Amino acid sequence: MSRFLLALSKLILGLACAIMLLSVASIVTVRYFMGRLAVLPPKPVYTNESAEMKAADPVAPAPVAAPQPAAATPPPEANSYPAVVTQPIGLVLRQGPGIDRPQVGGLDYKEAVLVLEEPANQGWVKVRSVTSGKEGWIKSGNLRPASN
Repeated sequence: MSRFLLALSKLILGLACAIMLLSVASIVTVRYFMGRLAVLPPKPVYTNESAEMKAADPVAPAPVAAPQPAAATPPPEANSYPAVVTQPIGLVLRQGPGIDRPQVGGLDYKEAVLVLEEPANQGWVKVRSVTSGKEGWIKSGNLRPASN
């Protein structure tokens, strides 16, 4: 009887270890692919597109403008403070607080931003990119205050 119980306990322990190993491997695989798929691919350019179609495309990247002098950047607001993006895959800037709002741009990992608003009752923060000057809303918890 003791051999049977020993064999049964080995079987149960082996199955538990196998299920745990498969669960961890599945979670790691899902997180890897979610990170890879979070970045949008570039829009394909077709030979039969007209110039009006390209100009009307809201997803097409804006033409690169000459860098503006430092004096042209808007002054910081009274309650604003500098911060840095901590999300390794970057962030999406939105027109307003909420994932249903349209995208207006993006922020890279460790990009410097200026926090403009932090409503207490929302999980969103209004920021301005220091490099591009774009303003938008991002999910809170993805920034850390910049160290001077």
